[in-house]
Amino acid sequence: MSKIKTCFLFLASIFIFCGCADSGDDSRVDQIKIISGNNQCAAHDELCQKTLVIELLGPPKKGFLGSGGARSPIEGVSVSFSTQDSSGTGPKVECANPLSDHGGVVRCKIRAGKKTGDSYILIEADGHPKAKAMARVVSGVSISGDRQQGRTGQTLSEPFRLKIQDNSSSPISGVPVYFQIVSAPEEKSKASCSPSNLLSDGDGEASSKFKLGNATGTYRVMAELSDPERGLHVRGIEFCGMGLNIWKLVFVVAGGLAIFIFGMKMMSDGLQIVAGDRMREILRFFTSNSLSAVLAGAVVTGIVQSSSATTVMIVGFTNAGIMSLRQAIGVIFGANIGTTVTAQIISFKINDLAFPAIIAGVIVLLLAKKSNLKGWGQAVLGFGMLFFGMIIMGDELKKIADFPEFVNFFRTFDCEPVNGRMPIGAIIGAIGIGTAMTVLIQSSSATIGIALALASSGLLNFWTAVPLILGDNIGTTITAVLASIGTNEKARQTALSHVMFNVLGVMYMFILFFIPFPGTDIPIFMYLVDAITPGEVFGEIPQNIERHIAVAHSMFNVCNVLLFLPFIGYFEIVCNKIIRVKDESLVRTTVLEPHLLDSPPAAIEQVTVEVSLMLDEAFSMLRKVMDEFFFAGHFNEETAREIEKTESRIDQMQEDSMEYLVRLTSRPLTVEQAELIPLLMDCVNDAESVADHSLVVMELSRRMSLAKNKLSGDALAELGNVWETLK
Repeated sequence: MSKIKTCFLFLASIFIFCGCADSGDDSRVDQIKIISGNNQCAAHDELCQKTLVIELLGPPKKGFLGSGGARSPIEGVSVSFSTQDSSGTGPKVECANPLSDHGGVVRCKIRAGKKTGDSYILIEADGHPKAKAMARVVSGVSISGDRQQGRTGQTLSEPFRLKIQDNSSSPISGVPVYFQIVSAPEEKSKASCSPSNLLSDGDGEASSKFKLGNATGTYRVMAELSDPERGLHVRGIEFCGMGLNIWKLVFVVAGGLAIFIFGMKMMSDGLQIVAGDRMREILRFFTSNSLSAVLAGAVVTGIVQSSSATTVMIVGFTNAGIMSLRQAIGVIFGANIGTTVTAQIISFKINDLAFPAIIAGVIVLLLAKKSNLKGWGQAVLGFGMLFFGMIIMGDELKKIADFPEFVNFFRTFDCEPVNGRMPIGAIIGAIGIGTAMTVLIQSSSATIGIALALASSGLLNFWTAVPLILGDNIGTTITAVLASIGTNEKARQTALSHVMFNVLGVMYMFILFFIPFPGTDIPIFMYLVDAITPGEVFGEIPQNIERHIAVAHSMFNVCNVLLFLPFIGYFEIVCNKIIRVKDESLVRTTVLEPHLLDSPPAAIEQVTVEVSLMLDEAFSMLRKVMDEFFFAGHFNEETAREIEKTESRIDQMQEDSMEYLVRLTSRPLTVEQAELIPLLMDCVNDAESVADHSLVVMELSRRMSLAKNKLSGDALAELGNVWETLK
């Protein structure tokens, strides 16, 4: 029964993470949205360059914990097009299939009319009278030089050029043309058109060279034609120039990423201070069974906001001998679920909370006296910094979302289906990139943050994002692998189990990419993610893509745990086969485990264990000296040499313990933990003093034996009473 309850909790967590989509069956078209192909120009009776793409959308639907107000695409609705020109000289729409597809999209080509000037096409959804849209076409005017890309501060290689024809398709000369910059990435970007006012030449052409400003982004220039005498009126024709400052782009994005990682670390440290000893108590809970180990791993990772921190801590526990391999595997399973909390937080559109959180966090840090409150202040400040970093990255990446150079780069590993199948090479490439990014950055949450920023800017689609986060799950295992270097066999087996778990999960998910959901061409996993998340991510413009990516990340890891949880025993067997342990009793353990320093409660507990061992050794020395030398009245050199070796070992334990405690002081500590460290240092020194006093008594016994002197009976009796009390 407990297993059933746990599985139910896991499944419930998926829906909490995802947000349930409105399950209403309203198929009414409430809005027609023009995606692309509006405001085009073409010579008389020629096809416009861009395809007219429209999307049919239903009424807004609210999702639980998703994006409220999302509209669902409507499939299978016919669209009609009409113009106000009854003479037959207006533009025509050529549409092979006027029915909306699964994404609510209809694609058509527009053929320009035979009358120079502006024309408008009315778009209507048949049977849905309220849903209308208007598309504009400029006939008799062709343009070139649009959407060029160059370096900031430079003049584009080709001028913005337009050619004007009259109704008989002959060039029109002497038409006034005005070029005006209507938008730039920054107000003082120093962009310019030269010339800005001119007349069309004998070929009906007018052109203006465009110099990009000093800011990265898209510059929009409007060309206006006006010749009332010839009855020529054309509303603004838009040209785009794209300026790129590559070094500024790199520095700003890298700076945003650095702030993001710093904020995540600060939030993690603050939450660890707030959690305090509770985190240690949670990890103690895992000793009962595998299910509780998974739960403990998920809770602890959710608290510290870092699966890397949890896995390193688990490697430390196994190296210190305080956790078995089976327990460690269960906690690692849970850590993979817990780490998805970060992506879930980031994916919600709460960027407006960044600056209030930073302000609140700073105020609390400056005014709070108690360490617990300071921890909360640090966590809130880190939360704000995390989102501030995301804002910086997202805003900068949005500036280059339409740049051909970057669009072409991201298409090299685009996993969108070709002929109904996702390309194998692109999937492997995306997984490899996700793995490499995480290995390089050493943070799976940072990689997810980058993926979300790229997706929100339009550079990354959902098809590619899912393989990317699969690679992220492989890359995050490098932290545990590096932490296991130089540790004992059990710790290395723990790191191996982490690698096996994530790699096996990616392998079966790779296979699922080629198994479509019945009746569709969409892979079954992606279809289920889309089904339980508000918004249509496979539309022409993906809806709510950040939430879909976060849900895919959570769902993948939850499914992994549900699939592999019954096979934890087999994971243990395979790890033992690959990294053999001949004799469990001979496995070397490290009490003062360096990887536990980032978890102060666990580190302090390990120091107390070391002090206890020191005291046991010191009192063992003292008992030998008192019972075998002092009271016995004789001296044995061989036993004395063993005692001297023990004392040297205790001296080394003192040195290691003091160094460990000094290193611990540089970690974020609560007031209680900080006050405990000097006391532990005193205990370490006292334990070493017992060993030193034992040597003093041993030396006294040696001298008495050589001099053949003995204490009186009364003295021995009195010392014996004291010794019995001490024992």
